Amino acid sequence: MQLTIAVCDDNPIQLNIVVSCIKSLNIKWKVEILHALSGKELLNKLEKKRVDVAFLDIEGIDGIGLARKILKKYKDCIIAFITGFKDYALEAFNVDAFDYILKPITEKRFKKSIENIILRLKEKRAFKETNNVFTINNKNHTVKIKYGDIFYFEKLLNKIKVYTSKGEYEYYGSLKNLKKELDMEKGFIQCHQGYILSIPKILELRNEEVYIRDIEKLVPVSRRYKKKVRKILEENLFCKI
Repeated sequence: MQLTIAVCDDNPIQLNIVVSCIKSLNIKWKVEILHALSGKELLNKLEKKRVDVAFLDIEGIDGIGLARKILKKYKDCIIAFITGFKDYALEAFNVDAFDYILKPITEKRFKKSIENIILRLKEKRAFKETNNVFTINNKNHTVKIKYGDIFYFEKLLNKIKVYTSKGEYEYYGSLKNLKKELDMEKGFIQCHQGYILSIPKILELRNEEVYIRDIEKLVPVSRRYKKKVRKILEENLFCKI
Protein backbone atom coordinates (compact mmCIF):
# COMPACT_ATOMS: atom_id res chain seq x y z
CA MET A 1 0.00 0.00 0.00
CA GLN A 2 1.23 3.47 -0.89
CA LEU A 3 1.73 6.11 1.83
CA THR A 4 2.63 9.67 0.86
CA ILE A 5 3.97 11.87 3.65
CA ALA A 6 4.56 15.61 3.28
CA VAL A 7 7.01 17.50 5.52
CA CYS A 8 7.27 21.29 5.57
CA ASP A 9 9.57 23.41 7.75
CA ASP A 10 11.45 26.61 6.91
CA ASN A 11 14.42 25.38 8.95
CA PRO A 12 16.50 22.95 6.82
CA ILE A 13 17.96 21.26 9.91
CA GLN A 14 14.54 20.57 11.42
CA LEU A 15 13.23 19.46 8.04
CA ASN A 16 16.05 16.94 7.68
CA ILE A 17 15.48 15.64 11.23
CA VAL A 18 11.83 14.84 10.46
CA VAL A 19 12.66 13.26 7.09
CA SER A 20 15.39 11.16 8.75
CA CYS A 21 12.96 10.04 11.47
CA ILE A 22 10.47 8.86 8.83
CA LYS A 23 13.16 6.97 6.90
CA SER A 24 14.45 5.28 10.06
CA LEU A 25 11.09 3.73 10.91
CA ASN A 26 10.22 0.20 9.81
CA ILE A 27 7.08 1.10 7.86
CA LYS A 28 6.09 -1.87 5.70
CA TRP A 29 4.01 0.26 3.32
CA LYS A 30 5.65 1.85 0.31
CA VAL A 31 6.47 5.37 1.54
CA GLU A 32 7.05 8.47 -0.55
CA ILE A 33 8.24 11.65 1.21
CA LEU A 34 7.55 15.12 -0.19
CA HIS A 35 9.57 17.78 1.63
CA ALA A 36 9.61 21.55 1.27
CA LEU A 37 11.04 24.65 2.94
CA SER A 38 7.93 26.77 2.30
CA GLY A 39 4.19 26.36 2.07
CA LYS A 40 4.23 27.54 -1.55
CA GLU A 41 6.81 24.93 -2.51
CA LEU A 42 4.81 22.16 -0.84
CA LEU A 43 1.53 23.22 -2.43
CA ASN A 44 3.19 23.17 -5.85
CA LYS A 45 4.31 19.59 -5.20
CA LEU A 46 0.79 18.64 -4.11
CA GLU A 47 -0.82 19.93 -7.29
CA LYS A 48 -0.48 16.54 -8.94
CA LYS A 49 0.29 14.37 -5.94
CA ARG A 50 -2.21 13.22 -3.34
CA VAL A 51 -0.93 13.29 0.24
CA ASP A 52 -1.99 11.06 3.15
CA VAL A 53 -0.10 12.69 6.02
CA ALA A 54 1.43 16.15 6.48
CA PHE A 55 3.92 17.16 9.19
CA LEU A 56 3.94 20.95 9.27
CA ASP A 57 5.94 23.53 11.21
CA ILE A 58 3.28 25.73 12.74
CA GLU A 59 4.93 29.12 13.14
CA GLY A 60 7.61 29.83 10.53
CA ILE A 61 5.52 28.83 7.50
CA ASP A 62 2.01 29.67 8.78
CA GLY A 63 1.26 26.02 9.31
CA ILE A 64 -2.40 26.68 10.15
CA GLY A 65 -3.04 28.41 6.83
CA LEU A 66 -1.11 25.74 4.96
CA ALA A 67 -3.09 22.98 6.70
CA ARG A 68 -6.37 24.58 5.61
CA LYS A 69 -5.21 24.72 1.99
CA ILE A 70 -4.10 21.08 2.05
CA LEU A 71 -7.38 19.95 3.63
CA LYS A 72 -9.36 21.92 1.06
CA LYS A 73 -7.70 19.86 -1.68
CA TYR A 74 -7.33 16.56 0.21
CA LYS A 75 -9.93 16.46 2.97
CA ASP A 76 -8.79 13.06 4.28
CA CYS A 77 -5.19 14.14 4.85
CA ILE A 78 -3.98 13.67 8.44
CA ILE A 79 -2.31 16.82 9.77
CA ALA A 80 0.36 16.79 12.49
CA PHE A 81 2.05 19.97 13.67
CA ILE A 82 5.65 20.25 14.82
CA THR A 83 6.52 23.33 16.87
CA GLY A 84 8.73 24.78 19.56
CA PHE A 85 5.76 26.50 21.23
CA LYS A 86 2.68 25.31 23.12
CA ASP A 87 0.75 28.50 22.35
CA TYR A 88 -0.62 27.30 19.01
CA ALA A 89 -2.39 24.22 20.37
CA LEU A 90 -5.86 25.82 20.25
CA GLU A 91 -5.40 26.93 16.64
CA ALA A 92 -4.21 23.44 15.75
CA PHE A 93 -7.37 22.04 17.31
CA ASN A 94 -9.45 24.28 15.04
CA VAL A 95 -8.13 22.52 11.93
CA ASP A 96 -8.58 19.05 13.48
CA ALA A 97 -4.86 18.39 13.83
CA PHE A 98 -4.21 14.75 14.67
CA ASP A 99 -1.03 15.42 16.62
CA TYR A 100 0.96 18.30 18.09
CA ILE A 101 4.66 17.49 18.51
CA LEU A 102 6.91 19.78 20.50
CA LYS A 103 10.53 20.36 19.52
CA PRO A 104 13.12 19.04 20.11
CA ILE A 105 11.80 15.94 18.36
CA THR A 106 12.76 12.56 19.80
CA GLU A 107 12.69 9.33 17.80
CA LYS A 108 10.48 7.69 20.45
CA ARG A 109 7.88 10.48 20.33
CA PHE A 110 7.90 10.59 16.53
CA LYS A 111 7.59 6.81 16.23
CA LYS A 112 4.53 6.89 18.51
CA SER A 113 2.97 9.58 16.34
CA ILE A 114 3.52 7.54 13.15
CA GLU A 115 2.11 4.40 14.79
CA ASN A 116 -1.07 6.26 15.76
CA ILE A 117 -1.36 7.84 12.32
CA ILE A 118 -1.09 4.48 10.54
CA LEU A 119 -3.74 3.03 12.83
CA ARG A 120 -6.01 5.95 11.90
CA LEU A 121 -5.31 5.46 8.18
CA LYS A 122 -6.18 1.76 8.44
CA GLU A 123 -9.43 2.63 10.21
CA LYS A 124 -10.33 5.18 7.54
CA ARG A 125 -9.57 2.82 4.68
CA ALA A 126 -11.48 -0.02 6.33
CA PHE A 127 -14.48 2.28 6.77
CA LYS A 128 -14.37 3.30 3.10
CA GLU A 129 -14.02 -0.31 2.03
CA THR A 130 -17.14 -1.39 3.92
CA ASN A 131 -19.15 1.57 2.61
CA ASN A 132 -18.22 1.33 -1.08
CA VAL A 133 -20.85 -0.54 -3.05
CA PHE A 134 -20.65 -2.77 -6.13
CA THR A 135 -23.86 -2.81 -8.16
CA ILE A 136 -25.14 -5.73 -10.26
CA ASN A 137 -27.79 -4.83 -12.81
CA ASN A 138 -29.66 -7.90 -14.02
CA LYS A 139 -32.70 -7.92 -16.29
CA ASN A 140 -35.30 -8.02 -13.53
CA HIS A 141 -33.49 -6.72 -10.47
CA THR A 142 -30.56 -4.73 -9.08
CA VAL A 143 -28.27 -5.96 -6.32
CA LYS A 144 -25.99 -3.69 -4.29
CA ILE A 145 -23.09 -5.39 -2.49
CA LYS A 146 -20.76 -3.68 -0.02
CA TYR A 147 -17.08 -4.07 -0.89
CA GLY A 148 -16.47 -5.43 2.59
CA ASP A 149 -18.89 -8.32 1.95
CA ILE A 150 -17.13 -9.50 -1.24
CA PHE A 151 -14.74 -12.48 -1.14
CA TYR A 152 -13.93 -12.80 -4.84
CA PHE A 153 -15.17 -12.71 -8.45
CA GLU A 154 -14.98 -15.68 -10.81
CA LYS A 155 -15.42 -15.61 -14.61
CA LEU A 156 -17.69 -18.38 -15.91
CA LEU A 157 -17.89 -18.26 -19.72
CA ASN A 158 -19.93 -15.09 -20.42
CA LYS A 159 -20.93 -14.60 -16.79
CA ILE A 160 -19.32 -13.29 -13.61
CA LYS A 161 -20.00 -15.02 -10.31
CA VAL A 162 -19.63 -12.99 -7.11
CA TYR A 163 -18.92 -14.81 -3.84
CA THR A 164 -20.00 -12.74 -0.82
CA SER A 165 -20.81 -13.14 2.86
CA LYS A 166 -24.48 -12.68 1.91
CA GLY A 167 -24.51 -15.36 -0.77
CA GLU A 168 -23.51 -15.91 -4.39
CA TYR A 169 -24.65 -13.84 -7.37
CA GLU A 170 -24.27 -14.20 -11.13
CA TYR A 171 -24.59 -11.71 -13.95
CA TYR A 172 -23.60 -11.40 -17.60
CA GLY A 173 -20.29 -9.62 -17.95
CA SER A 174 -16.56 -9.81 -18.61
CA LEU A 175 -13.56 -9.50 -16.32
CA LYS A 176 -12.33 -6.63 -18.49
CA ASN A 177 -15.47 -4.60 -17.81
CA LEU A 178 -15.50 -5.67 -14.16
CA LYS A 179 -12.05 -4.14 -13.65
CA LYS A 180 -13.37 -0.85 -15.05
CA GLU A 181 -16.48 -0.90 -12.84
CA LEU A 182 -14.70 -2.07 -9.70
CA ASP A 183 -12.42 0.32 -7.85
CA MET A 184 -9.33 -1.92 -7.84
CA GLU A 185 -7.49 0.48 -5.51
CA LYS A 186 -10.07 -0.17 -2.80
CA GLY A 187 -8.63 -3.55 -1.90
CA PHE A 188 -8.95 -5.86 -4.93
CA ILE A 189 -6.35 -7.72 -6.97
CA GLN A 190 -6.45 -9.97 -10.03
CA CYS A 191 -4.76 -13.31 -9.30
CA HIS A 192 -5.67 -15.25 -12.44
CA GLN A 193 -7.22 -14.58 -15.84
CA GLY A 194 -10.53 -15.76 -14.37
CA TYR A 195 -10.41 -14.39 -10.80
CA ILE A 196 -10.34 -11.10 -8.88
CA LEU A 197 -9.91 -11.24 -5.10
CA SER A 198 -10.69 -9.00 -2.15
CA ILE A 199 -7.27 -8.50 -0.56
CA PRO A 200 -8.50 -8.40 3.09
CA LYS A 201 -10.18 -11.79 2.55
CA ILE A 202 -6.95 -13.58 1.60
CA LEU A 203 -5.64 -15.69 4.44
CA GLU A 204 -2.49 -17.07 2.81
CA LEU A 205 -0.76 -18.01 -0.42
CA ARG A 206 -0.29 -21.76 -0.84
CA ASN A 207 1.90 -22.67 -3.82
CA GLU A 208 -0.36 -21.93 -6.82
CA GLU A 209 -3.49 -21.06 -4.80
CA VAL A 210 -4.72 -18.55 -2.25
CA TYR A 211 -6.80 -19.57 0.73
CA ILE A 212 -9.85 -17.37 1.34
CA ARG A 213 -10.67 -16.71 4.97
CA ASP A 214 -14.15 -17.44 6.42
CA ILE A 215 -15.42 -19.53 3.48
CA GLU A 216 -12.49 -21.97 3.36
CA LYS A 217 -12.04 -21.88 -0.41
CA LEU A 218 -8.93 -22.12 -2.55
CA VAL A 219 -8.61 -19.87 -5.60
CA PRO A 220 -5.96 -20.46 -8.29
CA VAL A 221 -3.07 -18.05 -8.75
CA SER A 222 -1.35 -18.01 -12.14
CA ARG A 223 2.39 -17.54 -12.55
CA ARG A 224 1.77 -14.13 -14.12
CA TYR A 225 0.15 -12.74 -10.96
CA LYS A 226 1.86 -14.75 -8.20
CA LYS A 227 4.64 -12.24 -7.47
CA LYS A 228 2.16 -9.38 -7.21
CA VAL A 229 -0.13 -11.35 -4.89
CA ARG A 230 2.80 -12.26 -2.63
CA LYS A 231 3.93 -8.62 -2.49
CA ILE A 232 0.42 -7.40 -1.63
CA LEU A 233 0.18 -9.94 1.17
CA GLU A 234 3.54 -8.90 2.61
CA GLU A 235 2.65 -5.21 2.49
CA ASN A 236 -0.92 -5.35 3.74
CA LEU A 237 -1.68 -8.47 5.71
CA PHE A 238 1.48 -9.00 7.70
CA CYS A 239 2.78 -5.47 8.20
CA LYS A 240 3.79 -4.31 11.66
CA ILE A 241 5.66 -1.19 12.68
